Amino acid sequence: MTTELLDERQTLELLAKSEEKIGELYLQYAGLFSEEADFWTKLAKDEAKHARWVRSLLPRVQSEQVTFREERLGSQAFILFYDYLEQRLREIRAQPISLLAALAIAIDAESTLVEKAFYDIFQTTDPKGARTLALLSRSADAHLKLTQERWRQHQQSGTIAHNLQT
Repeated sequence: MTTELLDERQTLELLAKSEEKIGELYLQYAGLFSEEADFWTKLAKDEAKHARWVRSLLPRVQSEQVTFREERLGSQAFILFYDYLEQRLREIRAQPISLLAALAIAIDAESTLVEKAFYDIFQTTDPKGARTLALLSRSADAHLKLTQERWRQHQQSGTIAHNLQT
């Protein structure tokens, strides 16, 4: 991607595409880890829904009901995040990874959305736009908690299995 500044419409579209990339990543994981396919497939479906929600904000951006707080986060953060997701997809297509590594990448992606508060870059007084932005934030937070919990479960079971073998 280029390092140009993105306008509100471009930022929203890149955010929607990032949600789709996260979903692609999760679908790849569903194929790699059949015992966890339901978990990854549900997350992937959620990500597709998130992309639709993000795009539903576009008319509100165009009518200036949803605005961009430029001081909050620059275009480069969105571009780097999208590039990060594309790189992870290329890597797993080239060489499968472990379940714990997949969960770590999922945690990293979801925590980026939460900690950098990507959805807080937009502000609105429009109730429907505000609701959509709040849903996106809460959903990213829920995904972060789900992936963290799943990572802990698998790490503990791996540690327990390793301890039982020794």
